[in-house]
Amino acid sequence: MLSSGHPFYEFEKTIVNHFPDAWLTFSKYYSKDYGSTAHRESIEVKSSDITLLWVENLLASLKNEQDLAVHSKIRIGENVFHIPMIDFLNINNLDLSIQELLTRSSENNKDLFEKILQKLFIYSSGRSLHGYSYILLNEEKWHKYLGDLLLLNSSSLKGIIDSRWVGHSLVNGYSALRWSLNSESYKSVPSRISDINVESFA
Repeated sequence: MLSSGHPFYEFEKTIVNHFPDAWLTFSKYYSKDYGSTAHRESIEVKSSDITLLWVENLLASLKNEQDLAVHSKIRIGENVFHIPMIDFLNINNLDLSIQELLTRSSENNKDLFEKILQKLFIYSSGRSLHGYSYILLNEEKWHKYLGDLLLLNSSSLKGIIDSRWVGHSLVNGYSALRWSLNSESYKSVPSRISDINVESFA
């Protein structure tokens, strides 16, 4: 049984229930060093077929050292969109990370970041923080969004975004965040810790 803080529940409420005819992708994968994967098996599924039981069965089917991730890409008819995702490096000061997102984002994308941060769901994965915002972006805006995430990391600071995760997203054509704990590479199942209201940082 999934814990009440698992990412599935908000995903179901905001994506599955609102876009029943969309096609979504999950993947089973094996981890390698430095955030890369040894093998990834993608599973495309119609949104209306994604239920709690379906996810639990998928988790139960994982092999030893294999984990499950949800992808950002969504197909709706002939159009492709992405869920804005973030893999934060700073797990000790979330408010600082969010403030940095707002202050360091480029003027061209500041409005986009403010919309994304209006409702950002944050999950602790043990070693980092995962962020989901359910404002769908087309491919062009998604690429610009990822580019701005990279630019948010300053050479004078340790950085707030996992730049390798962004790089993998650009190379693969989608972002992915973990939904399981089935290998020794990770510390915990992602669990919701807070929501962000951007107005509190104004």
